[in-house]
Amino acid sequence: EQVTRGALGQAVAEVIFSDFDRYAGHLETIAFIGPAFAVSLLGGFTADKRGTSVRWEDALDLCEALLSDPDVRQSLDNVADENWRGARQMMVSLLEAGVEKPKAEVGGEKHNIRVPPELLPRVRDLLLTLLDDPDPGPESDRPAENFFGHNDPATVALNHVRPRAMLALIQYAAHRALAEQEETGDDRAAHTVVSRLEPEVREALTRKLDQREEPSSAVHCVYGWNLYRLRWLDQEWLEAHLDAIFPEGDDPETAWLFVAAWDAYVAFNRNTFVRPFFEKLRPKYERAIDNLARDLVTRTHLEPSRGLASHLLWEYLKADYHLQSTEGENSLLLRFFKKAPPKERGGAAWLLWRICQDNPKYLNDIWPRVRHFWEWRVDEAARANHPNDFDTEMEWYARLPLVAFELETIRSIWTLLEGTLPHVVRFEHHGLGWDALEEYLVKEVQRDPLRAIQFYHLMHKRLSRSVWFYSKGESRTIIETAAAHESSRQEALALIDTLARSGNHQYRDIYQQYAG
Repeated sequence: EQVTRGALGQAVAEVIFSDFDRYAGHLETIAFIGPAFAVSLLGGFTADKRGTSVRWEDALDLCEALLSDPDVRQSLDNVADENWRGARQMMVSLLEAGVEKPKAEVGGEKHNIRVPPELLPRVRDLLLTLLDDPDPGPESDRPAENFFGHNDPATVALNHVRPRAMLALIQYAAHRALAEQEETGDDRAAHTVVSRLEPEVREALTRKLDQREEPSSAVHCVYGWNLYRLRWLDQEWLEAHLDAIFPEGDDPETAWLFVAAWDAYVAFNRNTFVRPFFEKLRPKYERAIDNLARDLVTRTHLEPSRGLASHLLWEYLKADYHLQSTEGENSLLLRFFKKAPPKERGGAAWLLWRICQDNPKYLNDIWPRVRHFWEWRVDEAARANHPNDFDTEMEWYARLPLVAFELETIRSIWTLLEGTLPHVVRFEHHGLGWDALEEYLVKEVQRDPLRAIQFYHLMHKRLSRSVWFYSKGESRTIIETAAAHESSRQEALALIDTLARSGNHQYRDIYQQYAG
């Protein structure tokens, strides 16, 4: 639609990489014409699939040449085709690609774009330079309301130079350490006191934890994001700096830096649980729960509250304390459920169901504690006279009988089902909880037709209003199966009568068949 220098830069890059040896001597000259050309050339190194590897010496030469120019290094101009910030972002992407795992290409072949070991120090030094980039500035680090990245440091981090450089530097350190380990065969994973960090990298990581040196919450969130990787790289360094990564101050700036790092930690490490490390972080978990209760959280789509709940659920499932014991009363999971808003409690209930659903091999081991937790939530709901606050939670607990079908019968969990029911039946339309219970009863009616149809009848009696809905196969299966058994026939016919009195005549044929 319009002529742009960016399109011209891309066309020039395609020509250069089509015959690189012929044009290699002109790279710097062309790149310095403007950022539109530099961006295309930098991106061209990893976009080029003609060779088996990237021409890293030429790529690093170009990065070093560009960053030696103060105008290139310091510019924050966002005018189209004059944006050197974009060129620096492309540099980070290029360097990051050089320390990532090889990626599969078309046809399943691996395209190896890793930097050769002898060039890694140059990658490190470039990233250390970019770690002092002026981007993001104060305004772009904290976008105003209704602007992209508002209250979302992780999103800001992915779209600005300095935090991206921090991400790439940590990735570089892990890549270098793994390469060294493979080369020497020295696996020191069993040792707790070991550093895989170079002094230059360790110094940079320490320096950037100083709020006066680095006020950016986007940069700060990278520490939480990579907490387990940093622990592997240097556990002693990490544990010595936990209070700097998750600062304890109550002033707004310090509190926000805690939230930025913490939410990134639980969002990006949702499925990682290491008990000794969890215990070291216990005071931080307590503060995070209090922050959640105060709505002091980031606004990322990554749902850090679910990451927090995941950690707390796994801690409980792998523990042996009773919820009504002193240890249980002081547990972080109970603290979460007593303080978290209803939406977050509902998300935690979903996670509990997913843990059971996704871990069938361990269900026998964890089910007693899952059941005990469900009992506690039902008791809490009953004690509070079943308020709406519990509805979303209970809808997910209603799915638990399906995953535990081989471990429980309807008789053994009848009290739990009854306690869940007030929250399942109050919706205007049948929701997830109702559908889950119907799906469960389809299976249970084969095993215990009497109790299954009794509970199904109870579900309909508890409805606060007549609910008109299309005929569902599950409903007919439950009623028809129960009617076919002599022990449960009268209860099935009574349910059909109850439905008919509310205007639902879908099961008249079953009634006529068995009523005699």
